[in-house]
Amino acid sequence: MSEHEEPEQAPPWRPEHGEAPTVWSWPAGDRPALRVLIDGQWVYTPVRARHTWPDVRCAYHVDLVLPGETSAVHRAYWWPQEGRLRVWSPPRAACRSRATRLPERTQVGARDSTAVLDAWPMTT
Repeated sequence: MSEHEEPEQAPPWRPEHGEAPTVWSWPAGDRPALRVLIDGQWVYTPVRARHTWPDVRCAYHVDLVLPGETSAVHRAYWWPQEGRLRVWSPPRAACRSRATRLPERTQVGARDSTAVLDAWPMTT
């Protein structure tokens, strides 16, 4: 359990949760990012993946260094969380990245959550 005040975390998917979420992934070095409010500080967090659940909830998986810490940790945060998560505005040159849907996950069709990271269009 984290000792830091941070946004609500999404649990890992388990079979008892029902249908698996659709998973989107970005390659290292070409990822979108969020700013996450932790302990009153906005922390830059590169996005590893987005999970869109069958009920249209969305969770972003990010890497971050918690305030006062020296090593990175992985978190999954539900989106949206007003006042706790924000899209990081990238330089225009960084807007060419493409996400890739991971093939081993069950696909949920055309349903989609809020288009959060429009600067990084996703392809199937």
